[in-house]
Amino acid sequence: MKKRIARIILVCFALINLLPLTALAAGSIAPTEEPYEKVAAKSGKWYAEQLAYDGKANLVIGYTGSWKGGGMPVMELKIREEIVLTGVYIPLAGIGEGDLSLVLTDDQGNVYKGFSLEKQQSGGGNEYVDLSPEESAIVEADIYEYNTTCIFTPSGDMELPKGNYTLTVEGTNELIGAFLVKGIHAGAYEKYKKALLDWEIENNPEKGAEEAAGQIFGKEALNEADGAEVEYGEQKAANLPVFALDGDYQIDEIIVSTYNDGQGASPGTISLIGENGQTYYSGQAYGTTIESIPNAAWKIAPDILLPTGSYMIALSQ
Repeated sequence: MKKRIARIILVCFALINLLPLTALAAGSIAPTEEPYEKVAAKSGKWYAEQLAYDGKANLVIGYTGSWKGGGMPVMELKIREEIVLTGVYIPLAGIGEGDLSLVLTDDQGNVYKGFSLEKQQSGGGNEYVDLSPEESAIVEADIYEYNTTCIFTPSGDMELPKGNYTLTVEGTNELIGAFLVKGIHAGAYEKYKKALLDWEIENNPEKGAEEAAGQIFGKEALNEADGAEVEYGEQKAANLPVFALDGDYQIDEIIVSTYNDGQGASPGTISLIGENGQTYYSGQAYGTTIESIPNAAWKIAPDILLPTGSYMIALSQ
């Protein structure tokens, strides 16, 4: 009898635990949560912890190591599983003057670039002009100097396959030699996007799949007055890619062959131009391998909703 009671209690607990999951799967409560970011690779001492705020988990990151300079501009790292890159952190022993740029290169030679940059400064700065020379020397070596953490963010969904990479930072001599790379597991991110889209369609059945995708992931098309001029460079593609859409479509990914007689080509920008001459999107591509040739194709994930019409894919070179 006691065993039966115990089994009944266990079954009740199991049902209670399963009820929220069943309701969530049905899409009647709320959309699925975005997968957690995690540290994919790092060098140096870092603080990294998941903190929940306003119903969403955030990866809080801070550099806790030495701020002494002298680091090399080229650093090596290893990605152990395919990720969608969300950020690269680079600490600097100084204020980070100048135009800094970041380039990632995998072990096959594919190039990943086109990051936006945010600088976060710490320290108090040298404002002690009335100090004696001896005191000034102490202050200059103390924590009152500015230190900078550079946060490089990709413009779109940049997928990094597992493997070895070289990280190159240009435009500064204040490197420490430390870095941190964060991202989301690629498979989990794809499942998240699909679940989010399914939830939106189920809870707003009046929308079509394309409209729902555009609302969730897409960006508004540029106004005609905001259309950018596209510079093709000296070497134009022999056959500029052209495509037509018979409705509104969410453009998740574009891959353009840059085989170039087996030489590949360093990634530049890809632009989408409408038949009215309007530039609907322009962004930095990254390289991918075809037939063991690095950068034999350019890849970009614009996540933009395009209306019905004809378009040309323009390359920067």
